[in-house]
Amino acid sequence: MAIITENSIEKIRLEADIVSTVSDYVNLKKKGVNFFGLCPFHDEKTPSFSVNESKQIFKCFGCGAGGGVFNFIMDVEKVDFVDAIKILADKNGIEIEYKKSSSKQSKSLSNELLEIHDLANKLFIYNFEKSQNVIDYLKSRKLKPEIIKEFEIGLSIDSYDQVLKFLQKRKFSSNAMKSSGLFVETKKGYIDRFRNRIIFPIHDSMGRVIAFAGRATNSENIAKYMNSPETPIYNKSRILYGLWKSKKSIVSKKSAIVVEGYMDFLKMYQSGFNNVVAVSGTSFTEGHAIQLKRLCNTIFLLYDGDDAGKKAAIKTGYMCLRFGLDPRIVEIPDGIDPDDWISDYDSNEVVNKISKSLSTIEFHFKYELKNIQSDVEKAQFVNKILLEIKDMDDPIYQELQIKKISDVVNIDQRNIILRMNDINKGKKTKFSKPILQKVDKENNDRNIVLEQDLIKLCFSKDIKIRNFIYHEFDIKWLTDSINKDIFDNIYIHLHSQSAVSEDLIINNLNNKEQRKYLTSLLYDIDSNMFTIQMVKECVMRLKKKYIAKQIEELRLSLKDMNQKNDVLQDIIIRISDLERELNEVI
Repeated sequence: MAIITENSIEKIRLEADIVSTVSDYVNLKKKGVNFFGLCPFHDEKTPSFSVNESKQIFKCFGCGAGGGVFNFIMDVEKVDFVDAIKILADKNGIEIEYKKSSSKQSKSLSNELLEIHDLANKLFIYNFEKSQNVIDYLKSRKLKPEIIKEFEIGLSIDSYDQVLKFLQKRKFSSNAMKSSGLFVETKKGYIDRFRNRIIFPIHDSMGRVIAFAGRATNSENIAKYMNSPETPIYNKSRILYGLWKSKKSIVSKKSAIVVEGYMDFLKMYQSGFNNVVAVSGTSFTEGHAIQLKRLCNTIFLLYDGDDAGKKAAIKTGYMCLRFGLDPRIVEIPDGIDPDDWISDYDSNEVVNKISKSLSTIEFHFKYELKNIQSDVEKAQFVNKILLEIKDMDDPIYQELQIKKISDVVNIDQRNIILRMNDINKGKKTKFSKPILQKVDKENNDRNIVLEQDLIKLCFSKDIKIRNFIYHEFDIKWLTDSINKDIFDNIYIHLHSQSAVSEDLIINNLNNKEQRKYLTSLLYDIDSNMFTIQMVKECVMRLKKKYIAKQIEELRLSLKDMNQKNDVLQDIIIRISDLERELNEVI
């Protein structure tokens, strides 16, 4: 995969004005030097979301969200850093540059593939509009014309080379044609992969066609569904059908409905369930769980009512649990799929079923109940669930699931915990480290404030202040790991002739909590007010505290009566040297 150049990222950062970017999502009004509006990340009635134009950063005083322009797009669009770059490049008309000698080739291949799929999609739509039989068929399946148009449903005709000949006229490279997945190689050459099928285009997060799924228009010894293979622009385990349309609804409703089929998706969507997605050419994967976790916490699994559908829902439910999601399984009548169910029932019935959905553990127990005839089988069932949840990262959420098991099977929670401990023997327990360490205000605030002052001073407009820090300060004098990480990101920029850019450093921080922390530190400071005396005082005090701490630790080690005489002598000499150094700090 081609890597975006640093120059390209920097160009986009400088061109993508944060006020203009945020204004596409938030109605901003200027008050004083900053802009204010309703926060897009939480519900509020009084504007607490602020944008600082001069520093090119944003901060919400309500929920604490903050960062630079890349971070804003990542949070509001729920995309990763690379997609945020692409969105901002597109908004600002900037062509992205890629690294390495193969970058032009990779870039042009990606662009060619997108163009190939766009043209093929237009051809399929053209075919569909000319085929009354297929139009009538979808009408009989109760699919509305506006939904057909919105999701660009098409048709591949009964031809071995319509798409091939159509695209060959456009002079695409042979590599792009082969890599597109639209053709199958035979002894006589390449032929169209999709023939005589209703076509469902698959889009990426930006609404670009990247693959296709085809449903057979007849049942003459061919597979009912056919999907594009994976290509340089299509990764099945990361793409959810319809997400480009339903993402905003998923975020606003804080939940997603997951179905297995394209028709299931379309029926749900046209019935008003706009927070629905479908898996695309594969079963539900960890990549899908990660994507949905970024958008919401609750997942409603609406799978087929047959035995295979129920097993798939249970498997998906446990996968979602491991990623900290709250999966709920919707019970639909036995033996039918969501497509038929939605068509035959009123949407209120669907809403009712969703509201009465079961947790994965409850549904699993209900499904297995017919097989649980003895206490031994009940114990085996509990063991089966514990094996599913043993790798959950969040110990608190894991404990809540154990309580749920206890409630469902009526076994004392303490005994289930004992069994879980047995399962976990030899396996390290996973505890997530707090990202932003909470400092005891009474004991450590004074030192932390000093460190925060130093970080603020790094953003001074005065090059003398920045140079003083660059030459005179040592990162080991910082005690807080968050402040160390941030200073480590800043340090290389201190030697530059230009002032350190707030949004550049914030955007470079990988950790969301660190970005919020630094945004809070910098948002209201006036860096023009800093003086050389301030930085000298700050650096001196931090150095003194560091030396004093070393002396304290060495004095404690002197109390160890097991130390050899020569070691004790070395410690005493070291203490003496440090005391001399401490006295020399001015």
